[in-house]
Amino acid sequence: MGRPDADGRWLMWRLENDRRRSNGKGNTSSGPFFVLMWPWGHLAVGYLLYTALVRVRTGRPPSGPTALLVAFGTQFPDLVDKPLAWWLGVLPHGRTGAHSLLTVAIVVTVVHALARRRDATDLAIAFSFGYATHPFADALLTLVQGHTEYVAYLLWPLFELPRYETSAIVLASAGEFELTVYAVAQLGLALVAFAVWVQDGNPGLDTLRHSLGIGDERDRDPGLDR
Repeated sequence: MGRPDADGRWLMWRLENDRRRSNGKGNTSSGPFFVLMWPWGHLAVGYLLYTALVRVRTGRPPSGPTALLVAFGTQFPDLVDKPLAWWLGVLPHGRTGAHSLLTVAIVVTVVHALARRRDATDLAIAFSFGYATHPFADALLTLVQGHTEYVAYLLWPLFELPRYETSAIVLASAGEFELTVYAVAQLGLALVAFAVWVQDGNPGLDTLRHSLGIGDERDRDPGLDR
C-alpha cells in the first residue's frame, strides 16, 4: 500500500514543468506554483506578529515562556499532521487534521479552558496565536494566486482534498530544498525575525536554560505578557 497523498505545493509545479519539457512544449511559465512554507518561515511569521501584538498591548517584548509557546505553536500543525500522514498513514494528507480550522477551534478552546484553571491565560494566547498563524501562512500565496482548491484543508473534513500524484509524494516526503524565490524570501524573513528577537532581549533563551538546569536565578524571566 502506497503512502497517502503528501503536500503538492511547489512540487506539482516542477512536475508539470518536467512533463511539458518532455512533451516538447518548451514554455513552462504558465504552470501553477504551490508554495512550500518551511519551518523557519512559520516561526518568523508567528514571532513577528506576536511580538508586535504584545508590544501594542503592554509596551514590552514577549516574556520567555510565551515566546517559547509561540514558537511551538507555529510548528504544531506539521508536528502532528506530517508524521500521521506520511509515516503512519492515519491522515490522507500532510495538511489536514491539525491544519483544519475546525481542529484549531477545538484545540484552542481546550487549551484556554485548561489555562484559565491555572491562571495561565497568556500562555494559552501565545500558543494559540502561533498555532493559528500556521494554516493561514500555508494558504496565503496559494489564495492570492487563485488556487482555492489547494486550501480545502482549512475546512477539512468538510471539503474534499485534491489528489496529488505519487511522484509528488516521493519528492515531498524526501524534504527536498531548493532556493526558489519564495524560499529565499522566507530565509530573509527569518533573518528579520531573528534580529527582532535579539532586539527583544532573546526572550525564551533564559527560560530554556533554566528548564535545562543551566543559568543563574538572577537571570530568570520577568512576568508574563500582562
